[in-house]
Amino acid sequence: AQDGQALGQPFTVARAEMAFDQQVLNIRRAWLGDVATGHQLQGSVNWQGAEPNLDLTLTSAGVRLEPVAALLAPGTPLTGNLTQTVHVTGPLSNPAAVGKLRLTDGSAYKQLIARAQVDYTYGNGLLQLANGQVVSLDTRLDFAGELAQSGACDLTLSAQDIDLGRLLLPPEIGLTGIMQFDGRLTGTLAQPVFDGRLQAKRLNLNGQDINDVSSSVHHRAGITHVPAFMFQIGPGNYELNASYYSKDDQLIGRMAAVNGDLTSIFKIAKLQEQDVKGTLNGDVTFDLQPKNVSVAIDGNIKNGSWRGLPIQQVELSVALKNRRWTINKFE
Repeated sequence: AQDGQALGQPFTVARAEMAFDQQVLNIRRAWLGDVATGHQLQGSVNWQGAEPNLDLTLTSAGVRLEPVAALLAPGTPLTGNLTQTVHVTGPLSNPAAVGKLRLTDGSAYKQLIARAQVDYTYGNGLLQLANGQVVSLDTRLDFAGELAQSGACDLTLSAQDIDLGRLLLPPEIGLTGIMQFDGRLTGTLAQPVFDGRLQAKRLNLNGQDINDVSSSVHHRAGITHVPAFMFQIGPGNYELNASYYSKDDQLIGRMAAVNGDLTSIFKIAKLQEQDVKGTLNGDVTFDLQPKNVSVAIDGNIKNGSWRGLPIQQVELSVALKNRRWTINKFE
């Protein structure tokens, strides 16, 4: 056949060499595509038992991914050039597969992909991945693990040189820069659980540069928790323990500061210019919601000011709630 379509796959040439003998279909070579690129199928289908038994090898060379993705994963935004080999064996009702897949010059969910590859096996409802790698611009993601037919997953991830500015982060998360992370993804694809660690030499958080960043990260049920997010701003050292609730767009937590700059802290928290400034050795606790902001500062402030009055050094405990400061201690 020429110039047609089969299972959503366009072709200029379709041909097959096969024979059926004693209830066995032997496929010497079946080709679907054009002269240089396409899909090749070889092997056999045996009808001698209770159900068809497969022994087939499918090789795809340089084909476009879009029609394949539309057939296997409708609605998934994938593009690129696909090269792959898969060997399928076993009964039709429960086949097993071993394959290699490579994608070049494509995209996934609007993110450019220079190349991606993975080795895989499938059997009894379990997909096992090995040697997985995705390269996008200067970013590289290595992965391996398992995906079950039930939706359960167990994947190890290691990413290098992630440009946060190119990720489709929610606009309320004002985070840019280059970072690395390692972690493990478990749970299910519908309700993922992530536990990992991130590091960065320098990031920008809500317009404030932060340096020497390191933290463990945990995400489950729409809640992201960072129990020890450590960073530096100038001579100041900070440690943040916080949780973000995506459903309510709420960030709550506590920041411990040594030689911390209050102006920088307020900038990170997306608070406007405040009445208190200076160098803080102490704690800042906060509950940030779209329509309700609460902040409490406890510790020692030096070389600063309070409502325009200079401060050399003071022990204080103050709180901001409903846009008003309350002084609990100032001495």
